[in-house]
Amino acid sequence: MHIEIKDDLCHVWFKNTRDEQQNEEILLVFGDKESYYDEFKNLIRTLVYSNKRTDTLKNKEACIDEYSFKTPWCNIYIINKESARKSFKDIKENKDKNIILFVDEIYEDFFYDLKTLNYPNTGGKALNYLYTDLNKENMDAYSNIIKNIDNTEMPTTNFFYSLKNYSYCYYIKEFPEIMDSLQDLYFPRIEKFLFYNIIDNTPTSSNIKYLINGTAYTQTENSKHHYTDEVDPIILITADFNLLQDYLILTSRLAIILYRLATLDFKANPTQVGIFYRDTLKFKSETINLKNSLFMKLPPYIKKTFRGYNLATKPKTEDEIRVEIAKKLFKYKVDEKIIFKATKVSKELLLKY
Repeated sequence: MHIEIKDDLCHVWFKNTRDEQQNEEILLVFGDKESYYDEFKNLIRTLVYSNKRTDTLKNKEACIDEYSFKTPWCNIYIINKESARKSFKDIKENKDKNIILFVDEIYEDFFYDLKTLNYPNTGGKALNYLYTDLNKENMDAYSNIIKNIDNTEMPTTNFFYSLKNYSYCYYIKEFPEIMDSLQDLYFPRIEKFLFYNIIDNTPTSSNIKYLINGTAYTQTENSKHHYTDEVDPIILITADFNLLQDYLILTSRLAIILYRLATLDFKANPTQVGIFYRDTLKFKSETINLKNSLFMKLPPYIKKTFRGYNLATKPKTEDEIRVEIAKKLFKYKVDEKIIFKATKVSKELLLKY
């Protein structure tokens, strides 16, 4: 699953809701229930009922209970440990409505529970989610959008990007494209993805204890090496990323974190993750010993022997092999039409490598 910034999705999502059109995404809103739920609920009430454009709303007032606020075509559900089971069950029975999840707290199975919302008509594919945090500034932003919902020239991009407290909206899709960046050794994207999710005010960063659970970033009763007696896990993750970026060495524990973030499967175990890296990315796990490395300046809290992946020796992809053959043929001045036909390499692919 990759996370990609989409500039104006909030505006589009609210406008579709007002116009009785079903959105592709479920809207996840993370905020304190006591501080923001009633205000946000009233915004949605205004959005749905203000214009009453169709007959849909005749004699159909909102249905309100302790855990939900339901209108004819948009439902809000409170999500916390107490209400989650009831809310998720009800959502499955209202799959033809626009859905807003007001997430009051995160718990270990939160992202797993989201996956249970996959509807039969999605063909088994995961749903898309649009999410953002709630604070005073964001509430003002949503209010402004709803009041100006028909203004197509409204500067939503500049407005949202100027807000504080990491109020970007993120669009979550199923296929973990961040893993492509790992194969291509494109570290700027990996760095942005990783540190946004473990440091900034996101659902994953606020539940890092679940993200690192069962890895060498956390101490357990049976662990032989007490990695976190004195060192914050964020510091260890940062050191591991530097090792990856500077020396092309991916520790197994960082590999697990990247996998869990990319799939939002916080319960993925090391065996499951190892199989993915071996079979999908073609990375070979090995014991890496840096005790005699003269040129690597490692912090004292980083173990010198560990399981990981040496990406400097990663197997070549089929495209890389084809390009390598094509380049050799060019050196022998073979006609380029013959080369492209024989190797099935395009000019674009050749330029990529």
